[in-house]
Amino acid sequence: MNSEPLYMKVRNYVLKLITDKALSEGDKIPSESELVKLCGVSTITVKRALLELQNEGLIYSKKGIGSFVGKQSKNKVLGVILQDIRNSVFAEMIHGIESEAIQNGFNTVIGNNENDYGKLMNYVDQFLSSDVAGIILAPLQDNYEVLKNIRIARSILNEGVPLVLIDRNLQGIGVDYVGTNNVEAAQQLTAHLIDNGCRRIAFISDPVCSTNEERIKGYKMTLRERGIETDNKLIFISDLQGKEAGEESARKLLQIKPLPDGIFAINDWVAYGAMEFLLQQGIRIPRDIAMVGFDNVAIAHETPVSLTTMEQPSGEIGKQAARALFERIEN
Repeated sequence: MNSEPLYMKVRNYVLKLITDKALSEGDKIPSESELVKLCGVSTITVKRALLELQNEGLIYSKKGIGSFVGKQSKNKVLGVILQDIRNSVFAEMIHGIESEAIQNGFNTVIGNNENDYGKLMNYVDQFLSSDVAGIILAPLQDNYEVLKNIRIARSILNEGVPLVLIDRNLQGIGVDYVGTNNVEAAQQLTAHLIDNGCRRIAFISDPVCSTNEERIKGYKMTLRERGIETDNKLIFISDLQGKEAGEESARKLLQIKPLPDGIFAINDWVAYGAMEFLLQQGIRIPRDIAMVGFDNVAIAHETPVSLTTMEQPSGEIGKQAARALFERIEN
């Protein structure tokens, strides 16, 4: 004897039409009278089944017109792929994303790609196969990887999965981006060095990406506005990351004569590496060379000499990225 409630017979009939793709989003489902005949049940039973489907978000009704297939939602999970979750900037972004996700009834899964294309592709494939509702992505940090970054972004969009970029932008793909106003912040830091008497200001950076390009732009703009000519010999772009990039740049910087009297480091880890090396070489900071960093992460408070730095609101950036993604998911 079949103990299944009669309304479930109607519910499962309509659900099968949707899952079998016989009906798509926005299509009108059979009328109540048609369902009575098709399923051999009463009008009250059909009404209960339709109400159940509405409560599940599978259909919606238009008064006097009928019921229609609703937007079919994916799993209530957000995929987040960042470069290095050990980096406090990205850790705070994750915290912001997760807090916003929880408020909206979503879970998050995190991918740590370590700036590796293969690992990034694996995470994208995993997330797409898991049917996540949307993805927040920090592109690879290297402008030589721009085509790979665009290829990855398009592979996500081609699957109909909403995408938001965080921390680093990609031009020409038409998706939301959330990050710091790097140009303005770099202008303020460069102006700080100039206001403290610096005129030969070096710029040291790890591999170039959109974030670093924007900071270089702000640095150059302020030099120009203050009547200081940009000297490209004072711009050092390392292929290394973090502290190692700072050490390498500082070593090269000491070969320049006359020495710069100021250094704009792309981030606090680069500043830390440069400062440590210069102090070992007998350079007095800030008397001989003044220095500024960026991000205000924990290492900025552990430098041998006090470091002026610019705080990046990483937690708020994470929240804004999640909000932008939810707007895409809902629309």
